[in-house]
Amino acid sequence: MRVQLDRRAILRMVVQGLKVHDTPDVRRLLAKLQKPGQKQLFRDAEILIGSEGLLTEYEHVDVASVGRDLRQLLDIQVGREDILSWARDYRAEILRTYTPARLDWLWDFSWSYSLWGGSRFKARHVLVYGAVRGCVPSDMHNVPFQAALNSVRKGLIRKRERSIFISSRRGDLKGLIVLGLSEEQARKAIEKVVRASV
Repeated sequence: MRVQLDRRAILRMVVQGLKVHDTPDVRRLLAKLQKPGQKQLFRDAEILIGSEGLLTEYEHVDVASVGRDLRQLLDIQVGREDILSWARDYRAEILRTYTPARLDWLWDFSWSYSLWGGSRFKARHVLVYGAVRGCVPSDMHNVPFQAALNSVRKGLIRKRERSIFISSRRGDLKGLIVLGLSEEQARKAIEKVVRASV
């Protein structure tokens, strides 16, 4: 008899398969397989809101609609290229509104929600997510807005990683510190590139 897995079970299997890649995001996702981490999520949300504020006031958040948006992440009706294309077209506009810290928190919440489902999250959790995320643009063409935000975030991470690699190859300690590395991390990054080139 064929056993049909639900989409969330498939997603959890995909994340489990990522363990061969040792990156900060993969480590965070693997930790989420054990627990959704709501307490830490909302401690981080308090810090973010205190620093950057909300994009939509709480009284203007439609919790039911936001919940549907989150569930859509498990049943995306468009192709990956459609998401990448929308994210490229609106990247500049997104980056004017969404800081890397906001994008990071939204990514964190969306993955916890997708891996564990709405039953682990209360309406107030979805309310906070909706207020931090803000309104969905009207011209999404079935592209989940959170998927587009995650795509922009991934692009920023890749750009930073490329900049770190180039600065490390040049031995540019000051450049690495400007990119956010501590002096110790910068020296290790340079040493790693040097070892790899020998």
